[in-house]
Amino acid sequence: MHKQSLEHWKRRRIGHYENRIRAYSHPFKVFQYFASTSKGGTDYMTADDFIASLLPFRDVPDHERPDPAYRRLKTSSAAQFLKLADLDGDGLISFSEYMLFLTLLQIPDHHIDMAFSALDTDNNGHLSQSELLQFLHAESQPTRRPLFARLGRQEQAKITFASCHGLPRLLFGARGDHQLSRDVFRGFLQRLRHEVLKLEFFQYAIDETDRIGVKDMAYALVSYADWRKAEELQKRIARMPESTERVSLDQFRTMDTLIKHLDEVELALHVIKSWSAAAAPAINSSATAPSAILEVTKGELKKAIHAGTSLKVPDVHLDILFTLFDENGNGKIDFRTFSETLKPRIHKGLDTPRDFGFVRFLQHLRDCTLQQFFS
Repeated sequence: MHKQSLEHWKRRRIGHYENRIRAYSHPFKVFQYFASTSKGGTDYMTADDFIASLLPFRDVPDHERPDPAYRRLKTSSAAQFLKLADLDGDGLISFSEYMLFLTLLQIPDHHIDMAFSALDTDNNGHLSQSELLQFLHAESQPTRRPLFARLGRQEQAKITFASCHGLPRLLFGARGDHQLSRDVFRGFLQRLRHEVLKLEFFQYAIDETDRIGVKDMAYALVSYADWRKAEELQKRIARMPESTERVSLDQFRTMDTLIKHLDEVELALHVIKSWSAAAAPAINSSATAPSAILEVTKGELKKAIHAGTSLKVPDVHLDILFTLFDENGNGKIDFRTFSETLKPRIHKGLDTPRDFGFVRFLQHLRDCTLQQFFS
């Protein structure tokens, strides 16, 4: 028992250290830490290393951990898909490929339309290989992606998207002379996101129907929140009663998609609130005044989700959200707090600023120290 306690303590310490690596370190340091393979003196990641570099640590008892062999079986399509975009088909991911994957995962859908409108110089509805690389270069600028900010010159020199021959070969053919349509590129990004989401989903304990528990989904939703908020939310999750309700991969994807479209949901909420205020008798002029708090009921949120995204979220999943964010038990949540807490999941925490100026360095040092002693 003593040995098990020691192993548990070591796993927690290592896990929390890895969380700090993910949150605050330069991408090259993250890559070097999680890369488990070396070839010709160069570090490489496997598909498992790649997902480990993205997913925050969560302390899970051994009996709740998924069977590694079954997980590999269920995520084999993800591993195969990542192989398509590597350099030589050996399933290993170089630093350039790692940064390319991270860039692709962060591209908003509306940027695809923008790229095809701005870069399609001959107006044929397609992009050439050089035009796509130009778009990816623009998407990876430090001013647009905090992940790339403050990289040293050596690390920056290691990022050469043009050397990632696997992706151009996949999208433009072996000789690179094919043209890339908008629908094909959009489909590629959707497949990439789906496979990465599948890798995350099968990190959790799977039952015989390939479903996970509602608590696991709740942990996944808040896993990228600021660690101070995440710790309190995780305590609330731990106090949630056990449920026989299970979550499928499709339902997991629905919740992930919802988080990506919280701005549209907020707009729909404003419309709903404005209509309700206009229909109700005017009590005082402050009733419709702008507020920093946007309180919503479960019914209003459900209606806004459908209006803003056309997604159908089961009531039991809305119950989870209200369990997490209804702090005073009045049946309402502050949508803006809810949104700000969940939005880091959109970019897998990769939009955390990595600027290590002196003041920010002291802030990170303080945060790391607090997390070390109170996590």
